[in-house]
Amino acid sequence: MSDGYNVQNFKIGSCALTFKEQVLGGTQSPPQIKIEPQLYESKCDQSGGMALREIITGMKVTISAELKEIDKAFAALLNNDDELSIAILGTDLRNRSGLLRLTPVNPDDHTGYEFPNAVLRPGCTYRLDGNQEHVLSVEFTAHPDQSGVIMKKIAIGG
Repeated sequence: MSDGYNVQNFKIGSCALTFKEQVLGGTQSPPQIKIEPQLYESKCDQSGGMALREIITGMKVTISAELKEIDKAFAALLNNDDELSIAILGTDLRNRSGLLRLTPVNPDDHTGYEFPNAVLRPGCTYRLDGNQEHVLSVEFTAHPDQSGVIMKKIAIGG
């Protein structure tokens, strides 16, 4: 008799993060993927303003990760002169989109994820903590590609 779950499906551990075919490094902990539907509520005054229908009008997908390889992560945030400057002001971030891939480090985990049209947000958090491993927190936003795909599950070796 089945108990309803399979421990092989449990996702535990870090990932290697690749953006635009450039390995940014391994994550401190598993990345966080947040999927939020954007909704339009169709309401009726005669029902006390209650929503009669919720219509999905869009999807917002963000991926947050704490990267252990600080130099590679910073390199993705800086310009060609290794600087962060005000030249970025007015830039359309979607022109800087590319494929983001999350590959599990755990050899028993054979499921990864791709975001074909992801954008690295030009902000980060880097805490210099003398008694902890240094990590750089980055965030990506995933947008639909030309065929409408935002995210897809991929098989990893094995």
